[in-house]
Amino acid sequence: MKVAVINLITRTPLVRNRAPEVKSNKDSIMVKFSMGLQKQGIDLDLFISDAYKLIVKETLDVKIIYVQTLWKFIFWPSRLPFVPALFAKLRNKYDIVVCTEAFQWGTVFAVLSKLFSFKRKTKVIIWQETSRHQQLFKRLPSLIFHKVILKFFLDKHISIYIPWSIPSKKFLIKQGINENKITFPISHGFDQNVFFYDSSIKKDNYIFSPSILIDVKGIDVLLNAFAIAQEELDNIKLLIQGDGPKLEEYKALSRSLKIDTKVTFYTDRISHNQMRIRYNKALVTIVASRRELSNLSVLESIACGTPVIVSTGADNHIIFLDGRGGIVFNNEDYTELAKAIVRIIKDYEYRNNMEKWALKKSKLYSHDYLCKLFADILFDIYNSKHAGK
Repeated sequence: MKVAVINLITRTPLVRNRAPEVKSNKDSIMVKFSMGLQKQGIDLDLFISDAYKLIVKETLDVKIIYVQTLWKFIFWPSRLPFVPALFAKLRNKYDIVVCTEAFQWGTVFAVLSKLFSFKRKTKVIIWQETSRHQQLFKRLPSLIFHKVILKFFLDKHISIYIPWSIPSKKFLIKQGINENKITFPISHGFDQNVFFYDSSIKKDNYIFSPSILIDVKGIDVLLNAFAIAQEELDNIKLLIQGDGPKLEEYKALSRSLKIDTKVTFYTDRISHNQMRIRYNKALVTIVASRRELSNLSVLESIACGTPVIVSTGADNHIIFLDGRGGIVFNNEDYTELAKAIVRIIKDYEYRNNMEKWALKKSKLYSHDYLCKLFADILFDIYNSKHAGK
């Protein structure tokens, strides 16, 4: 079985209309997931837009093919890389093509390559993270694509959809996709070789929040909540890990709230090993996003035994609605967030139980476990195809 994985965008850009400079793809989530599939016996190639090509050479344990990206002034590489060369690279060469996201040119060219593959019958799979229409140009391109192009032209040539989350599944159904073609949710998992509980690391008196400093991440909500919560807590600090265009604005907000001496912004990029230590030391990790798809930080945190507080703006808040390993608050509601912070930090017994639940729950979201689930689906599709079903 030969598989192609189409993941054109590897990094979240800080500027909407161009791709970021990429120094390494070693820690790219999709690169790691592809390597995980290879460990499950999947022979694959990973296709990435050449707008994300490395500025230096890098050797990885997965074959990466960079696809020429055209018309960048119309189709921004940060949103919809236009990659017509993908058609020839896929045609007659793969048994299964996995497209990460339906709303990408990669999906269109994958379906076209299937229609014109006469030597090899190809199955197309969509791995869907999106759970809401892109806001670009008042959602019009996304609406046209999902309601017309996907539903009436592409869907009949797509074998199955694998959603990242329950909201992703609901989104597909709302677009008119038959529920019988949609599997159970499978998202990216945390790397269990990097993120794990370390009993030798002692807890420190701080709250941790890894986040890009842009509006949708809700750092202003977090700062307002912390300003309230810290009045009831002793010597608590807030560590925000990340950089972005709103850094100075958030520093100014910290000063106006008179919490700047208790808030530290770490803008330098650090290794995953350093991140693991910060997760392990933290009392709690907070994700305050206004809107976001699946947030990997919450999984990394519970893998380290640190409970989370996550907003309803992040799709995978759903996995904490049972109250085990994490607390969910309504996005934008900083008073509710403040109460959650006070509760989890002041009540030691409650936090201790949350830590135990976090570790237990994390087993369902490890990289190896989710890669096996995904690989099993690929093998089922391949075996069914060759059985003549």
